[in-house]
Amino acid sequence: MILDVYKITINTTTPRLHHALFVEAEGTECGYLIHVLGDVQSGYTYDVYGGENDTGIKVEQVHGYLGKELIGYTEEGRLTEFMDACESVAPPGVQMNAQGVKIEKGRPWYRDGEWLGDAIRKLVSEGLLTML
Repeated sequence: MILDVYKITINTTTPRLHHALFVEAEGTECGYLIHVLGDVQSGYTYDVYGGENDTGIKVEQVHGYLGKELIGYTEEGRLTEFMDACESVAPPGVQMNAQGVKIEKGRPWYRDGEWLGDAIRKLVSEGLLTML
């Protein structure tokens, strides 16, 4: 079975939008939200959310959901590999101190959107995501 892969956008309580992957089983509208959660002051952690008892969720029901963009697909039999590859991409670390000062001034911010780009590149390079 083919699983559709979407890039989704969520409105959070911060001024920035949150970006994540959503893997949806064909024709079910249910699937898994794959992302990193956190901020530049405390760092991020990798997270996969599949609902109660890991049965999948409808992404449109996620609080703050704004929209999704179909970016490609993966094979159901490779879903564990897909998630493992995402998890292997290091989540963004602490980039701001307790006083709100950027730790590495010359380095660009690395947040959920940048992590997502790196995860997508890894998935494609490992043959786990076929882009449209």
